[in-house]
Amino acid sequence: MYTVGRLARRFGLSRSTLLYYDKIGLLRPSSHAHGEYRHYSEADAERLQRICMFRDAGLSLADIARALDAPRDGGGKGKPGDGASLSAILEERLEELQREMVALRNQRTIITGLLGLDILPEATPINKELWTSLLSDAGFSEADMRRWHVDFERTAPEQHARFLKVLGIPPTEIGLIRAWAAAPQRLMQLQKMTDNYMKALYDAFTGLPRLAPGGDEYTLKALDMVPDLPECPRIIDIGCGQGAQTLAIAKARDCRITAVDNHQPFLDMLTDAARTQGVAERIDTVCSDMADLPEALRKGGYDLVWSEGAAYIMGFDAALEYWKQCLAPNGHMVLSEICWYKRGTPPQELADFWATGYPAMMHADDFTGVCEKAGYSVLGSFTLPPSSWWDELYGPLEKRFPLLKAQYADDEEGLACILSTIEEVELHRKYPDWYGYKFVVLRRNS
Repeated sequence: MYTVGRLARRFGLSRSTLLYYDKIGLLRPSSHAHGEYRHYSEADAERLQRICMFRDAGLSLADIARALDAPRDGGGKGKPGDGASLSAILEERLEELQREMVALRNQRTIITGLLGLDILPEATPINKELWTSLLSDAGFSEADMRRWHVDFERTAPEQHARFLKVLGIPPTEIGLIRAWAAAPQRLMQLQKMTDNYMKALYDAFTGLPRLAPGGDEYTLKALDMVPDLPECPRIIDIGCGQGAQTLAIAKARDCRITAVDNHQPFLDMLTDAARTQGVAERIDTVCSDMADLPEALRKGGYDLVWSEGAAYIMGFDAALEYWKQCLAPNGHMVLSEICWYKRGTPPQELADFWATGYPAMMHADDFTGVCEKAGYSVLGSFTLPPSSWWDELYGPLEKRFPLLKAQYADDEEGLACILSTIEEVELHRKYPDWYGYKFVVLRRNS
């Protein structure tokens, strides 16, 4: 028998990784001793060996779960999760690798062409400005340059980091570039979650008053902190969810709001609510990925970018950089973001949870520096009180837990989602002084 620590050491994994695999049902211990002490059998070790093998092949955890129990014959073609065979799952991964190979070949072609330019002799010191100029001379648009970084970060992240350092880019800016380059990949991983997991997630949160800590009073407090808005400002609310804050702004100000979310049912609920509350003429909806906004939204015509509790999905740094395209010169941005209130080492269960949930979570005092480095002035900020978590989010959510647990009792993936949500609520009940949400009001510096 193995303890969790001994098994983790055998495979070179962290203890928190095995705890996470247990939580999502990927690798459960054969037994528990004295309550929470996990014991793993040799069969469990063999299953972990297969997990590591599939992980090295680049499969997502969701695909690994399916591959472990998939039939090994060549039949069962189709989308993994619909009775697909192991062959079908691996074929999907092969297609992904082929796409990555295409990206690598494109990069090779570009670099070969650049190296052939007369402007790039061996002795020429290269920096960010020269590199951008070379790409421009080679016919690259700004979108092409972003795609180059995205492909580089996906296929060779360490080499990408070294390359940016060679260009003489400061470490903080390197972090920003890598953050927005990696954002589409993080979102892609989220999109790869199983249908059952995502269904449980939507069942848990659909219809709640809010999908993140907040309240109308805090939305309006932040809005009042934004100076010099025109008489009828153009506002884009990114990751709006069901639009509680969208409605609050539309009722408080004569404005035109473009509400963006990637879940059409949420937008339909917002449209119905706007009609009922008499502000339908002020709100338009767009179904789109926050990290891949339509070009029309990125033309810099908005006076105010708004987002409550959604920037973490693509990373706060990446959101600051990417959403800046939506702003007019000297336009404003208002974000609410989860952050640590204390420095030091959090309690282990809290650290383990957020190491998986949001490893890039910042300390509240670090926002000003990060925003200024990204080209913004911080005009004001405030933290949300504990009540903002419970009144319109966790309180109503908790009332659903008994029904949700019963509904997904026979669905391992759906139940894992519900249990993770329950854990999130309990952790905030136990450690409200450790972390929370902060509003920041920003102005673009150009």
